[in-house]
Amino acid sequence: MCCLLQLSLALSYFMQCTTGRVETPVYRTPGSSVFFPGVDEDQKDQVEVFRWKVSNGNIENGTRMAVLQFHAGAPKPSLIKKYIGRLDFDPANGSFVLHHLTSEDTGLYILFMNLQDKPVRTVQLRIMDKLSKPSILSNSSSLYSTVQLTCDVFGNPHEYQWQKDGGEISQHHQLINGNRSLIIPSATKGDCGTYTCIATNPIGSTQADYTLIIYGLPSKQIVIVVASIAGLMLSSVSLIVLLLLCCLKRESSQASLRHDKLLFLSLFSSNTLSFVAIFIALASWIAIKGAGPLSVVTLCLVAILLALAVTAAIAVWNSGCLCIERLRGNTGFRASLSLICSFIVMVISIVILAEEIQQSNQGCDVTILTWSILIPLLVVCITVFSIFFVIWCWRNDERNSDARNQQAQQVNGERLELNGIRPDQEPEPESSPPT
Repeated sequence: MCCLLQLSLALSYFMQCTTGRVETPVYRTPGSSVFFPGVDEDQKDQVEVFRWKVSNGNIENGTRMAVLQFHAGAPKPSLIKKYIGRLDFDPANGSFVLHHLTSEDTGLYILFMNLQDKPVRTVQLRIMDKLSKPSILSNSSSLYSTVQLTCDVFGNPHEYQWQKDGGEISQHHQLINGNRSLIIPSATKGDCGTYTCIATNPIGSTQADYTLIIYGLPSKQIVIVVASIAGLMLSSVSLIVLLLLCCLKRESSQASLRHDKLLFLSLFSSNTLSFVAIFIALASWIAIKGAGPLSVVTLCLVAILLALAVTAAIAVWNSGCLCIERLRGNTGFRASLSLICSFIVMVISIVILAEEIQQSNQGCDVTILTWSILIPLLVVCITVFSIFFVIWCWRNDERNSDARNQQAQQVNGERLELNGIRPDQEPEPESSPPT
């Protein structure tokens, strides 16, 4: 074993002595310059002739072509035609700088001294194009699909690296094609983010970012969308029934009262079902995405309105025609109350649907931007309800005042009839007694 080690060391020493020092490969881009070092300081005085040759292979079996030759005392070196005007030579140590590099300059440059065949120095020059900015292509962005991100780079990249949001990619991500492609099996909302492809070679590195958005809603959020749509449709039915009740003008016959009772039951039932649907949507939202202050307050408000709507529906169902007459008489208050309930349900439904659409189409994180419009809309609802209530109270006072005036006139007419005077007859003036 010891003999083998000594033999390998001796062989390595022999190769170094016969081939000279092999430098680390030098990489340059087309059009740039490169420096080829000459002999060491202790060899300058021994040099009479410098010869540089280039080989398209290795030292042993490559085809060598002359680059330059310089004799001590000569005014300038002898150059091959392709290097004239591109080469700056230093006669002190045999080094030179080659400008305006092209792909044809690639090769192994060898320095010889004093017409000897033993290389003094070797430099491996490789011309490589600068890497272009990568372009990242994606085959899909649907929920639960297999997403493949492919990094395309013009040049000669040696290595690809991937990052997600500035850090390492997760363990379930897969790399194929020499790390050129990133595979995301069964993509979910958690895979959304900014993916960075970094391509490197000895010349340098380049990178590009790609923002991946996963479109679609998870199956557990479908109940939120369905319940919100149901609440929106039922609240629209309530508005239609309300318009029918407000537009129909009939005498208070028994048949019309029964018909109105059915309309009132439809109105309160639609309000009740719409509140049930929106309650389910809000409860599912909180269970899936967490409880926020605004969503919890909205859920409590819907629960209170749901209890009131159920109570009103039961009251209409068990009531007689007298209750329907009162509801028909209180048109302003009834309309404002039904309007505010339907409007609240429609606002909440639209807000929830807008949140789901925004999350599905424009991002992967739950946002609260749309929820910010809920408070102003509720304020508008309360303002509208207050205006309707004030108008209803004012009109009710006017109707009561007119009723009291009519009643007073009727009582006054009855008194006049009792005295033998018709209401439309002016009383005769009393005659003065004779003097």
